[in-house]
This record gives sequence, structure tokens and C-alpha cells, in this order.
Amino acid sequence: QPQPPVYSPPPPVYTPPPPVYSPPVVSVVIEPPLYQPPPVFVAWAPPPLITEIVSPPPWAGAVWIGGYWVWQGNWVWATGRWAMPPQPAYVWVHPYYEHRGGGVVFITGHWHAPGKVFVPPPHNVHIAYATVAPGIARGPAPIGPEGVFVPPPPGSRHGVIVPAPVGTAPAVMTHVPPVIAAGMRVVQQRPRAEGQTAEATVVAPASATANGRAFESTVPALPRGAGNGHAPAAPAAPAARPPAPAPNPAWPARGGYVPPPQPQPPQVQVPPAPQTPQYPPPATPRPPQYVPSQPQPPMPQPPIHVRPGPASAPMPLYAPPPVLPPTPVPSTYPAPPRVLPPAPVQATPMPPVAAPPRPVAPAVTPPTPQASAPAAHERAGSDVMRRDRERGERNER
Repeated sequence: QPQPPVYSPPPPVYTPPPPVYSPPVVSVVIEPPLYQPPPVFVAWAPPPLITEIVSPPPWAGAVWIGGYWVWQGNWVWATGRWAMPPQPAYVWVHPYYEHRGGGVVFITGHWHAPGKVFVPPPHNVHIAYATVAPGIARGPAPIGPEGVFVPPPPGSRHGVIVPAPVGTAPAVMTHVPPVIAAGMRVVQQRPRAEGQTAEATVVAPASATANGRAFESTVPALPRGAGNGHAPAAPAAPAARPPAPAPNPAWPARGGYVPPPQPQPPQVQVPPAPQTPQYPPPATPRPPQYVPSQPQPPMPQPPIHVRPGPASAPMPLYAPPPVLPPTPVPSTYPAPPRVLPPAPVQATPMPPVAAPPRPVAPAVTPPTPQASAPAAHERAGSDVMRRDRERGERNER
């Protein structure tokens, strides 16, 4: 019997992953605070670290502040630099990153006074959301377990985090290979003897690294070149590369296609611009200088000879002319009339005025009871007439 055909699936077609957009890096210089600042909550993870070149320390006692991601409306890169502690015995505290609630709890790097201890934010306190600058696109959420972490090594996938103990320097990740998935972690960090660099043990499975190899090593906690505070060793000069052979135009390039020669544009000779003749500037006339004249000696004068005249009689004394009386000049105008003074008025003396006699009250005659009414009326009328007559006599006087 014929065997049934066996169906074989088609071979898988490789599809390259889409390119990951990396936003431009913004570098800033941060002046760290002198105390532990309050934490903020960021909705997405910081990008991978950036490799830095450490310069020699500029002075004794300088502390290397490694570069780290700081929040200023977006994740920006705080450039690493040498700095002196603001006060003696001050200690540099590395930035704090914690994966909590689908976001990142962030505390920026700062200086600590002697005797102070860094306190991670507890879970029962309210943490304010970080302010996002306008126009900033949201990045990927943290990829990895919750807890304290450091950003991934340079060249890693965005969003991957590396769990680490509290106080781990982010510069530890500059000595390890990049990762593409969660799995790398910092096991421990221990300081060494005085004058030596602290170390940390980093492990990662093969599924997490970009090269597909497992990683486990003890790496320094400072970037390459920072060392123990001394100047980094100068890198060896690369060997001189042999000069590349000149291409042979008789042989086509790989692929069998030789592009045709491109016509060269003709060279246009531009005549030089005529130069303006340079004339010397006209001479500025100088003002005449005044020279004072020398004093001349006086000219000699000839002597004056006076010839005496004949003797003359003495002059008579001056006599004033006699004063004549003025001659009256007849007037042509008529003489004004003569005004006589008024005759004196003879005042007529007034006769002496005798004092008026003192009126004598008339004797009051008691009325006669037998008198009738007409008789009383006549008597009153005679009294009035008598008074009027006396008043008239007085006035005539």
C-alpha cells in the first residue's frame, strides 16, 4: 500500500527585529544638594548607562562623581566629574533607583554630612509624581523584578534593569557586557583596603547577555581610569595600520558593477576683482606759527629850538562886564480886568435871648358841684386858648 505523504512545514523566515528608537542624550552638570532630597515617582525606566573617559584627578583629595541618570522633566545624563567635598568628611551618596508599583522611585545623588545615614523611602509614605516636560514621549516601563536596581550597561536594551544592593555605584555596569533581557544582577559590593577601589560581583545568565554567554566576575565600583584617585595609565598606542592598496581600475569591485565615471564640471576661471588704486592721503595744512617780533629801539628825535620873541607889554587883567537891569518888553495882550476883593459883611448882632419863663402851673379850681355841663365845657375851652396864647408869645420873643 502506498504510504501517505508526510507534510513538512516550510522553513521559518527570519524577520529582523524593528529598530529601537533611542532619544538623543541630554548632558547636564548637576550641583548636588547637601542633604537627602525627597523621592519622586517616574513612570518609565532610565536608559542604559553611558561610557565615560575619566581624566586624572586635578588635585589631592578630589572625589570622582560618576555619571548617572537624573530626572529633570525627562531622564538627562549628569556628566561625571571630579569634585571636592563641600565640607571636610562629607561623603558622596550615589543616586537611588527602586522598581516599585510599575514605575521608578528616584532619589538623586547628594552629599551626606558626617554621621548621617541614607534612609530608603518606606512603602507607607506618599511619593509625589515627577513632572514631565512638554513634548516628552513616555519610555518603556522597568523590565525586571521589583526592588533597588541600577541602570543597565551601555548598549543594553531600553527598559531592562539590574537589581543591586542599596548604595551600589552605577559605574559598576560600565565593566560588564550589555544585556537584552532581565537576569543580570549585582550580588554583593564590598570595599577593599584603604587606598583601593571598591568591588562588586556581577552575574548574568546566557539568556540575558547580548553575546549569549553567561557572565560572572568581580568588577571595580569606579569607571575605568578612576582607580584609587591616581591618574589613569595612558593607553598603549595602537599599532600602525598598513596603507590600503590603491584600487585597480582594471578590476571591477565586488559585485561586478563599476559605476561610470561622473563628468567633472568645467573649471571656471574667475578674473580677479580690480583693485582700487591706493592714493596717499592729502597732506593736512599746518597752521602758521606765530613768532613774536623783537622790540625795536626808539628812533632818535631831533632837538627842538625855540626862538624867543620880542618883549611885549603885560596883558591887562580880565574885568567882567557890568550887569544891566532887564528892559521891560511891552505886552501885546490886553490886560486882564481887575478883580476887587469882596466887601466885608457886617454881622448884625443878635439880641440876647432871654430865658423862657418857667411855666406856672395854673391853679386847679375844684369843680363846683353846682356847675352845669356847658359851664365846664366853656371853662376848658378858655384854658386851651390861654395856653395857645402864651405859646405864641414865647415864640415871638
